[in-house]
Amino acid sequence: MPHPGDGPEEQVLKAEERERLQEAIRNLSHQEQILFYRKYYYLQSTRQIAAELGTSERAVEGKLYRLRKKLQKALGGEFDA
Repeated sequence: MPHPGDGPEEQVLKAEERERLQEAIRNLSHQEQILFYRKYYYLQSTRQIAAELGTSERAVEGKLYRLRKKLQKALGGEFDA
């Protein structure tokens, strides 16, 4: 969301960043999208995700690491989740 003090240029730049991130997320596999939203949108813990997927926390952490790297590459190194 734009801050009240953001000028028009900052608002446009933030909107472009959001669109680039949304596009990068759309290009992920369905499973990767689900994992992304569970962790970063619904703010589920790694433990909760692992329990619900029937896997280990370490496996989920590895998938999240690879997911972040994939997004970082897609965004030209500008993603810090």
